[in-house]
Amino acid sequence: MTIIHTPISNSTNAETQDGLSTVKLITPSSLYSAITSNGNVKTALDNNSNATFSSNFTAKTATNAEVQAGIVNNKLVTPSGLLSAVNDVGTVKNAIDNNSNLNFSSNFISKTASNAETQAGVINNKLVTPASLNSAINDAGTIKNSITTIATNTATPIATSISTDIATTITNNAIATSIPIRTYKDLTTSRQQDVNYTNTTNADLIVIVNVVGAVNLIHSIYVNGLIVCSRYAATSAGYVYYGTLEATVPKGNTYSYNSSIANQVQQWIELSAN
Repeated sequence: MTIIHTPISNSTNAETQDGLSTVKLITPSSLYSAITSNGNVKTALDNNSNATFSSNFTAKTATNAEVQAGIVNNKLVTPSGLLSAVNDVGTVKNAIDNNSNLNFSSNFISKTASNAETQAGVINNKLVTPASLNSAINDAGTIKNSITTIATNTATPIATSISTDIATTITNNAIATSIPIRTYKDLTTSRQQDVNYTNTTNADLIVIVNVVGAVNLIHSIYVNGLIVCSRYAATSAGYVYYGTLEATVPKGNTYSYNSSIANQVQQWIELSAN
């Protein structure tokens, strides 16, 4: 069996431009000529507005005027076309300038509020710049008035209230109550051992008992019936014991000094508020 190979030839530029041949191959050169030179393919690209060029041969781009008009939907927008639509008169430009309901930040461009608009504090579809914020704070307007009103109606009463509270505290001697002034008092002649006393002052007091004792002296300070300080003097015969007991007595508590030998107190001191 004899197989005859029939070679497939390439189409000429003219054949590719006509777009009629079904048995020849297109080369890059002939494809380029079909797109750029006059012929059936070029005519189709130029005249058929329904063709989706991006999925066929080449994407068509909209002119500045077409982008400004905002009508065609089968052409691509170039950076130049977009800039012209934003800056030059046309449907898109008018929408940006006149449609207050347009959310510019999510569409083409963000609009900034003027100083007066920022001072008024009413609009909600424009951005505040540093300059307009500064004007709103410093110049007459709704925001400035609010700041002034707050300073007048809020800050002053707070300051007045603080001053009043301090004056009231001083008048009622509350400072002396919270931080009592205590002094040392020698109560040796009015205190006795084995007798309960009550702290009737408005603060804790400190009781200090100095003792001169004999051999084997045991002495203690009680607060509310509990021994809070105690000592035992185990001296030898012929020696004298000198000792000090000290305890804190909370306000309203009872306290006493007890000793195993009578009349050993040399001095009884109390640090109290009154």
